Amino acid sequence: MKRVLPIAAAVVAVAVLTQCSSAVEGAPAPATNPSVEIERADVEAWLGAWTGPITQAGAQYNVVLALEYEDGTVVGTTDYAELQCAGTLGDADLSGQVLSIVETITVGTEHCITPIDLTLTLEPGRVHYSFDDQGGGDGVLVRQEGWT
Repeated sequence: MKRVLPIAAAVVAVAVLTQCSSAVEGAPAPATNPSVEIERADVEAWLGAWTGPITQAGAQYNVVLALEYEDGTVVGTTDYAELQCAGTLGDADLSGQVLSIVETITVGTEHCITPIDLTLTLEPGRVHYSFDDQGGGDGVLVRQEGWT
């Protein structure tokens, strides 16, 4: 996935995200497109809000990613404040410790490419976030305080 970065965003320094009351304030509710039934117990460790820097083509920007369990699948939201875009997550598939999920940008579509296939790999105390589309990118996310 290649995010189309405004010129200023290409040199964005990694900023510390502060706790917020909603992962994506004002964004539509998460999409629900269950294609494969997933047991809640199998994804419990992924649920909640995660935050961290994403590196793509030499640029860094932050993401707040919130995951929840709904109707037999994982759904959620993403927020990229520096890029001025946000989206929903759906159409999840679980294989071992790897959760594949589709991101659809719903706010700021002029700033970010959509849809994108995200790969979330659960590691002790963190989630490795990556995508291969449009040149790829990745980052390590940590659980956001105040979210369970």
